Amino acid sequence: MLSPSLRLVLALALTVSSVTFLAVTLNAANTREIAPATVTPLKAKILRRKDKMNDKLSAEELAELRRQAAQDRNEERELEDTTPKHVPIKVQIKKEKEQAFKDLKNEHWVRDLEIEVKNTGTKPIYFLHLQLHLDTLDSEGKHLAFVLLYGRTELVDVAVPLKPSDVPINAGETTPSLSLNGS
Repeated sequence: MLSPSLRLVLALALTVSSVTFLAVTLNAANTREIAPATVTPLKAKILRRKDKMNDKLSAEELAELRRQAAQDRNEERELEDTTPKHVPIKVQIKKEKEQAFKDLKNEHWVRDLEIEVKNTGTKPIYFLHLQLHLDTLDSEGKHLAFVLLYGRTELVDVAVPLKPSDVPINAGETTPSLSLNGS
């Protein structure tokens, strides 16, 4: 004979497992009804080290696949400017290079990328350090990033005096261009 407390525990366990089973079954049935009959699988090439070739997809790799699929549907590469609103600059792709950057078939888009920075403030800008973070993952699963610089790097320290050779971006002016290839 089972004690009353053990009966209660068994009844609760049976109830919880039954509710869980029903919830999972109903959710699976609803998913099948909503999902289209033909779902196109995501296909892409993921670069990995040899010792990781047969591993399952990580969360980052799966996110990258989904991002690439969404980008393929858009049919063009996009640049998202996440510069804080209080920073007095406007960043954009140079008009002549915009099509080459957006073209998903362009394997050399990094070489073609040129950024223009407009000083929307009232004071001259002598130094800029911009970071370009990509959604693309490298072979170790880390996001790629590039740094774009304008001006003398010593000017990071505000105590460093200006030199006559320091060329500012004056208020309302735009830089000639910043590029990843060093020009």
